Amino acid sequence: MVRDIVAKSPVLMRSVMVDASGDYDPVTAVGVPTLFLLADGQDPEEFLEGNSRAPLTVICGTPDSPVGRDGLTLRDQDGSYAYADIEKL
Repeated sequence: MVRDIVAKSPVLMRSVMVDASGDYDPVTAVGVPTLFLLADGQDPEEFLEGNSRAPLTVICGTPDSPVGRDGLTLRDQDGSYAYADIEKL
């Protein structure tokens, strides 16, 4: 269920879809770059595999967000970067 759409503007280069992560379905998702903003303690494991239709998937959350049941955190994931490191780019 799409919650909202933010139209293209001078500040925002593209229109974006806004949806609750609980409603996200990779099978029916629009094939666009996807940004997940995690709530504190939300397990992003299901989003880490990405979506073959989405050219880019970015997951933002606290470094210590638990991932799965193996005791790993978001910072332990391959391709994980601290916000400070991304700011330098």
